[in-house]
Amino acid sequence: MRPESALAAAEVGGRSLYEWFGFWAPGAVVAMLLSAWLFREQFAELTTLRFLERRIAPFFPEFDPPAVTKWVARAAPHVFHAWRTRDLSQMSGFVTPRFAAALEARSAADAHLGHSRPVRFESVLKVHPLSAALVGQGPAPADVALYLRVELNGVDCVRGPDGRLVAGRDELLQLQQFWTLVHDGTQWRLDAVEEARADAQDLPKVTALPPVLEWRRPAPEGDEN
Repeated sequence: MRPESALAAAEVGGRSLYEWFGFWAPGAVVAMLLSAWLFREQFAELTTLRFLERRIAPFFPEFDPPAVTKWVARAAPHVFHAWRTRDLSQMSGFVTPRFAAALEARSAADAHLGHSRPVRFESVLKVHPLSAALVGQGPAPADVALYLRVELNGVDCVRGPDGRLVAGRDELLQLQQFWTLVHDGTQWRLDAVEEARADAQDLPKVTALPPVLEWRRPAPEGDEN
């Protein structure tokens, strides 16, 4: 092949490569951005799991994901009992004032309307830690909120005064809920439970938590040192 022919072939090949890259690169970028948007909750969960396991749990074991799952599994039957009976006595030690006030307001509204909530808890299937953030003055771990998606088996419905179904389905189903736990410096407390009808939105970045070396347990009562 003559030198000028080889040079021309290289130029054509180079143009083809650039044209190929120019055609596919924007599509690849769009696909990556779309995946990040569609699976943002899953990406947030992966980031949160790694952060809790590697940065926090070695020093504060109640932040370890399996420990969080155990806490939810212990709390869930009491939550359903309170919804069914409107009795908070079994939950007073592990809920925040905000949760207690919301439950009392909901119970009063149901009683006024003559509604009943014949819910039933079966089992916790999976707990997904989605994020965590400092929501008060701290110092952490106090006022650290942990945002969870909880998958469980149970019955969640509302019936009117005539017994007719008002909301939900009176059958055993897999339920999806968002739970918010807030740490009081010593232990977790349940702050909110909501039905999860879609992916979580506007989750805070777990990496924005204060460095773990700045975290402090509250001093025991009577300990002035």
